[in-house]
Amino acid sequence: MTASRDLKIRWFDDTDVASAFARSQFFRVKRTGHVRFLNLLVVLMALPFHVVSAAVSLVVLVAVAAVWMVSRLLGRSNQTVFDWATRHATRTARWLSRSPSHLAITAIKDWRADPRRRRFFDNKPPILYLRPFRMDNRAAVAPNDLPLTLEGLIRNMTSSIGPLIALGPEDDAHTASRAERIQVSDAVWKQEIMELMHACNHIVLVPEDTEGTKWELSQILCDPNLLEKTIFLNIAAAGRDHPYWARERTVYSDDDGKVFRDTLSMTASSDAVTAIPLPQIAGAAIIKGELQVFCAKQLFDPGLWSALPRIVIFLRSQSGAATDRPSRESRPAHAPA
Repeated sequence: MTASRDLKIRWFDDTDVASAFARSQFFRVKRTGHVRFLNLLVVLMALPFHVVSAAVSLVVLVAVAAVWMVSRLLGRSNQTVFDWATRHATRTARWLSRSPSHLAITAIKDWRADPRRRRFFDNKPPILYLRPFRMDNRAAVAPNDLPLTLEGLIRNMTSSIGPLIALGPEDDAHTASRAERIQVSDAVWKQEIMELMHACNHIVLVPEDTEGTKWELSQILCDPNLLEKTIFLNIAAAGRDHPYWARERTVYSDDDGKVFRDTLSMTASSDAVTAIPLPQIAGAAIIKGELQVFCAKQLFDPGLWSALPRIVIFLRSQSGAATDRPSRESRPAHAPA
């Protein structure tokens, strides 16, 4: 077991973390070598379709502005104009999503994002995602009721840093919105996961009370090098919502953060974090040699929870605690091609 670390509690509600969140949105890990030119070629191929889509959107925007100005001259109420604009904007968005230019852009994007072509278009070091398999289909609570999963939120937040990979069965129907799956047998999965943990620069772990996840957690806690690159996410905080949405907190698992709290107790030199309710703790990570725990009193939702890995990686890059070059080899030996 690793030695206990000094504990630092940071709040999303404070200026420094809010600033780190904003700055992390512009944080990118650049591709290298010929991969950058291949991506540039694909962008140039899609450029004409983007121009057409932008031109059509501009025409629609001008038309809406003209209708609004005419309605003001005719003395119509703002509510009438708003209802009309909302109704026709929905129809227009539906039509634009079916336009040839939008379909072409989507097809190009999906073709490049296919895991079988990742090594040709993305040589950034992958991020390893460790979770219990039962978590794969947990739908995230969103204000607009979009069909999002917690895994999809994490993948979207880390896509500009590196591809998210995970062990598990391949699911072609959800490849675009989930981590890339690496298929392994039950007999060798521990060996495979150990190789991946050492090869990846960053590990995102959701601790829960399952045999496999607790084994992974024990390996990380016993190896200082693995602990330094791991980001722990608290499942109890994933179900929080903004107060003004007036919804009850979603409980995603029976564990509800208990294993995460035990992990903090084994890692931190202070028990100050035990006074903070579990749903207020988004996660924790080692930064600058100390265990930093990220919490939120009011400002919170699943999107902010899933942004924590991006924030931590950004803060580590600023402190020089980690680089985004492959730690042992150019890419994990068993990462999908």
